[in-house]
Amino acid sequence: MARLWLITSLLLMVAVYSTGALKCYFCDDCLDEQPPLPAECKSSVDACGKWVLGDIVMKSCVPKSACEGGDALMNVVNSINTIVRGSRLSSVHCCDTDGCNGAGLPAPAALLLLTVPLIANVLLR
Repeated sequence: MARLWLITSLLLMVAVYSTGALKCYFCDDCLDEQPPLPAECKSSVDACGKWVLGDIVMKSCVPKSACEGGDALMNVVNSINTIVRGSRLSSVHCCDTDGCNGAGLPAPAALLLLTVPLIANVLLR
């Protein structure tokens, strides 16, 4: 039984793990919807970013160094946006896994991902 659980867990990890360049969603004004497919980032870029400015959402690949200076960067961007557009940046989100700057997993999909190994374990006892 333990061997079957181990095999199931390994298969799930292999299915989730991806290799190659980081893949991020790209859009200039996409509300908070997930664009169709993430695109590969250049090798010099190591994070995905999501910026919310009022009702505008922007997503792209970014260097992780831009994320690490988040508060300082947000202050500069807010100063410029206040002058130019009269609005402030609501949030900045950086992450470093494939597709992490999308809309996120819908609740049923996340629940299914968590319950499949448990159901398999119960059925295979």
